[in-house]
Amino acid sequence: MAWETIAKNNHGDFINIEVVCSDKNEHRQRIETRRMEIENLKPPTWEEVENRIFHPWESERIVIDTAHKSIEESRKELDRKILCYLKLNGMEFG
Repeated sequence: MAWETIAKNNHGDFINIEVVCSDKNEHRQRIETRRMEIENLKPPTWEEVENRIFHPWESERIVIDTAHKSIEESRKELDRKILCYLKLNGMEFG
């Protein structure tokens, strides 16, 4: 909610975006082979991901499932969904 509050306080629009990978094997492979680009940032282990407490989203959001998709395919899908969301909510892009 903090980011949404910041956007509203600055007269900006806010869109929640949830990114998931529904294929458990692919998700695990991504976690175990991830390269960190931020110095001293320790990535989670697969065990940590599996044991995390997940709180399902209750707010309106755009959901992107990245399973079996390239980064570019996922980005294009997100772009389409954002444009659709903006139109449906009477918001403008840009």
